Amino acid sequence: MAIAEVSTPLQLYIVDTANFMKGEITVSFRNEGNEPVRIPDEINDETADYFFLTVLRTERGDVRILNREIGTMTFQRPLNYRELAPGREYSVTIPVCLDEVDLEDWKQCSCELETRYYNQQGKDCFLGMLRATAKLALQ
Repeated sequence: MAIAEVSTPLQLYIVDTANFMKGEITVSFRNEGNEPVRIPDEINDETADYFFLTVLRTERGDVRILNREIGTMTFQRPLNYRELAPGREYSVTIPVCLDEVDLEDWKQCSCELETRYYNQQGKDCFLGMLRATAKLALQ
């Protein structure tokens, strides 16, 4: 079954992979619409794996999932939100788990890093999925 990506004014970009080998990347949310957009302001080292699914692929077809955990998270309190005005962006650093990945064999080929942001929680905020990719050369 295919999942259609819906056009949305909120966009996601991978903006910095310089610390990838140290276990983190920086992503940015950008409001490219004409109205304010709210997102949960709850993304940190402990919760990022519940909002993001990050995958590394080689041109040879090798694939590694770079999350510590994958699942859903339920907040037992009201969420904190961040509102992005039109044209504004918000960057956050998220962890990538390299513990079980031997990247030595991957250093001789180009890779694509993909992260997907999922949010199904919150009131009057963006609900859905956003996708971003970046080319990556491992050193």
